[in-house]
Amino acid sequence: MPENLLQWNRSSDCCTWDEVTCDEDGRVIGLNLRSKGIHGVINYSSLSSLQHLKILDLSYNIFGSKIPARIGNLTNLKLQRANTNRNIKAKKIDRS
Repeated sequence: MPENLLQWNRSSDCCTWDEVTCDEDGRVIGLNLRSKGIHGVINYSSLSSLQHLKILDLSYNIFGSKIPARIGNLTNLKLQRANTNRNIKAKKIDRS
């Protein structure tokens, strides 16, 4: 995990982190994880509490899995640039 992401912790306001965008109520609405050297599996449970998330940019990282179908439960989400991830198969999110 990249050094700057390792420094994220629960004791600081995540809205002050460079990679995070919050709305006026302090809810996380954007995560820009572009080119962060992230690799492995996308874990839906780590994103599931971000119900107000609108933009998620995972481009230029290396994932060994598909985007979890349950990510469609985040109804405000627009997945950004998923097709530029190596080893990830992006597909339209079915919200029906």
